[in-house]
Amino acid sequence: MMRGLTMYRKAERTLGVPFVGDPDLAMQTANAFSTASWLWKEYAFNAIQNWDASSLSKAATTLSLDSALAASMFETTFGCIVPPARCTTYVVAQGDTPASIAARFGLNEGELRLLNGWTASQNQLTPGERVKLWCN
Repeated sequence: MMRGLTMYRKAERTLGVPFVGDPDLAMQTANAFSTASWLWKEYAFNAIQNWDASSLSKAATTLSLDSALAASMFETTFGCIVPPARCTTYVVAQGDTPASIAARFGLNEGELRLLNGWTASQNQLTPGERVKLWCN
């Protein structure tokens, strides 16, 4: 369940659906799968480890969705239901920057920024913060 303006804004940016202007869109069948799976992924509640294409197809069939809508939902949702990757992390020390961390571990700074959701201008990191170095 999505709660609060911050969560609706984040879901809107991620999924491309205007939830802030019309929160009821999250309850529509066409958005329900992607919204629910995004919540699992985003908030680390993903206990679903074995979902795949057949699981989503079965769910769509059970809900009596037409094939075009089911295909659209599968396409939108599948990337959000993938089990979380196991990541190697690093705890930020005083003075660390994305560039210094990338150099220390022989990583591409752009890929490190992308993996951690940092903008190109974000250089100040918080000591004690855990950052992802790589995921598999």
